[in-house]
Amino acid sequence: EKLLAGLAAGAWLLKPSWAEASAAAGAWLPEEAHELFSSGEATAPCGRGLLWLGAPRAHRLARPQRGGGVFVGQTFTLDPEVVPPPAQLRRIIEAGGGTVLEQGAPLREGAIAVVPDGADASHPLAQEATRAQASRVGPNELLGRLVGLGVASLAG
Repeated sequence: EKLLAGLAAGAWLLKPSWAEASAAAGAWLPEEAHELFSSGEATAPCGRGLLWLGAPRAHRLARPQRGGGVFVGQTFTLDPEVVPPPAQLRRIIEAGGGTVLEQGAPLREGAIAVVPDGADASHPLAQEATRAQASRVGPNELLGRLVGLGVASLAG
């Protein structure tokens, strides 16, 4: 969760060498030389999936243009049955500058409904999203866009 929240926030993702070198120097060193990054398509294990090693830098460098984290300006509603649990997804989304509606709040046009993975159009929140002209996404797709190759747009 902390790694995903950091990615969503556009924070530096650093190798342990940064802390070690900073401790040896007695001061915080510049991050650049210790950033966890690889150009191309290199990946590393991340929870039950993979992290594209270009994602942390892409999110960090895009932060000034977006005016905040990955989810800034986006509104979400979370189905209570999603996995990871809604409280965990809320923390990740909010770390990225997004807003999560309270359970039962009306869904707005342009919002993003996070429904259980595999839910079809008959799922109640999917139906509500269609009526409200909101997008819908499963948590695996949402988090996959956060860690995946190319770092696709999260708004749609």
